[in-house]
Amino acid sequence: MKVNRDFLKGLAAGFVLSLFVIYSFFRLYWIMEVGLKYLRWHAILWLYLSIAGLFFGFSYWLYKGGKLKTDSAKKKYLVVLGVFMGWYVTEGFLRIANIGTTYTERREGVFVNPAERTQKTWYMIYNPLSVTTLSTPEYSYVRKANSEGFADKEWATQKDSGELRVITLGDSFTDGDGSPQDSSYPRELERLLQQSYPEIKINVMNAGRCGSDPWFEYKKLHDLLLKYKPDLVLYTNGSNDMFYDHLVYGGMERFAADSTVKNKIPHHRWLGLYEVSYVFRLVMNAVGYDETFFDRNARHKNEITALDNARALSRSYSQLAVQNNFKCIQLIRAEKSDIEDGHHDFNTDDLIRGTETLPNYSTFDILSYYKDSLHINSSNVYDYFWQTDGHHNVKGYHAMAQAVFSCVRKEAEKKVK
Repeated sequence: MKVNRDFLKGLAAGFVLSLFVIYSFFRLYWIMEVGLKYLRWHAILWLYLSIAGLFFGFSYWLYKGGKLKTDSAKKKYLVVLGVFMGWYVTEGFLRIANIGTTYTERREGVFVNPAERTQKTWYMIYNPLSVTTLSTPEYSYVRKANSEGFADKEWATQKDSGELRVITLGDSFTDGDGSPQDSSYPRELERLLQQSYPEIKINVMNAGRCGSDPWFEYKKLHDLLLKYKPDLVLYTNGSNDMFYDHLVYGGMERFAADSTVKNKIPHHRWLGLYEVSYVFRLVMNAVGYDETFFDRNARHKNEITALDNARALSRSYSQLAVQNNFKCIQLIRAEKSDIEDGHHDFNTDDLIRGTETLPNYSTFDILSYYKDSLHINSSNVYDYFWQTDGHHNVKGYHAMAQAVFSCVRKEAEKKVK
């Protein structure tokens, strides 16, 4: 029996169209349930194909309805078609070239609204005894938390005689994101100190947490960690802490009385369009917004208030150190971009101005040590950092430990004496 070719073509087209419609209903349901967040590449592709299908379906309707017979109508249609195709071509180029991608897209392959990742409670810790995987396309490492929610071994409150106890505070660079758990800078620092001073017990306690900043770490130290009676407290600070985290949360005013955390992320009605269109991101970036969703004016104001609040925080750390008989060192952390540029994104003199004489308190610039002592620069920076993600690798955390060791060894020598 001879089969009609037109029938087969219609059957195939109907089958493909039916699959597309079924998937569209599923995707729309997903968006209604979950929202626009976590749209991966296949969902974005579906969205673009749907828009293209609607456009060309409308074009076919205009053609069949005789709406494009006049020269004026044809010119208008060609202009609209040119804009549509230009947008699609530009969108594709920007995506392929990764121009305008956000940090979460580079790290996790998905856009995430910063408001979805803000801290909700006072303390930046892991769930006690939890197992977490820190992963990107470049690496994947497990973090096992102790019973108090810190990515470290179990800690004893009882302190041995002659023990040098160091508490390290900070963000993902203290947590050790980008390396195995036993290769974080606190673990490397403990090994360096113990090898150099075998006659005393060295205990370096890693209380850092990915996503944290000096204000969260101060709250954690003040409320949770003083019971461990540290001899030395190290906390990191840097451009990401002041120009992103402080932008999102502010200073100590973030801690609400009901044990929640307030944030200042603006809620724009254009967020959904920003998520799905790289062309729209390019336009918004041109008028002063970036992936934080703050405009240029807000970011500029934050650069000033962040430095003021950081100096005020230095005084708070100093007071806590005097009251509890420990030494505190602010470590100015080096970003990959700082090494590539040869300087921090801020004036370090502005950060430490007025804090030089604070009791039991000092500041150490890791970037200067990297440049002067380890000769880390733009030509070899990728030996120490992951290329895309921007965190240290194992070699980088060893370098960070070497830098910190150079400024804390005096405290160990006091214990020896």
